[in-house]
Amino acid sequence: MGGRTSAGGATPGVSGESPPRAPGQAPAVAAPTIRLASPRDLDVVLAIRCEAILALAPERVTLEEARRWAERPDRAAKTLASIEGGRLWLDESAGEAAGWLEVRADFVDGLYVRPRLWRRGHGSRLMDVAETMIRERGFAAVRLDASSTAQSFYQRRGYMVSGPRDPGRGTPMSKELLPRA
Repeated sequence: MGGRTSAGGATPGVSGESPPRAPGQAPAVAAPTIRLASPRDLDVVLAIRCEAILALAPERVTLEEARRWAERPDRAAKTLASIEGGRLWLDESAGEAAGWLEVRADFVDGLYVRPRLWRRGHGSRLMDVAETMIRERGFAAVRLDASSTAQSFYQRRGYMVSGPRDPGRGTPMSKELLPRA
């Protein structure tokens, strides 16, 4: 039971009670947050990556090829090293991990969003964070390698192809950052 006011009524928001709302009003949903990932997030980060890769597989490669890429045996150790190095950021929305971003210096090394949450702003929100971090680090541009399925997403954000596609990697892209006003 919640706390009591001097008039004997419950105090909203105490002991887990929700604040009052108008009849028919939906309960408040927590705003999305982006935070540094911690080692306890490793399994969910790997799961999001695997889900995204497998969802896109039919467009470019066989499902078996995608599964081998998504479940590479070295991936867990590399991802944990990125988490422990403070390079991996997690987007949480409505109490669940929606996607993640990895940034090294001026390079976006990974961006993955759960397929069922695509086109809801998670990728854009994560890229906003990446671009802000990279600008604050003093770099004039953001660099990344885009998969063929993500290239149009980055182009809509102002990224330009900056070199030929290297076999086994994405298409190199970059975006000049405007100085903070």
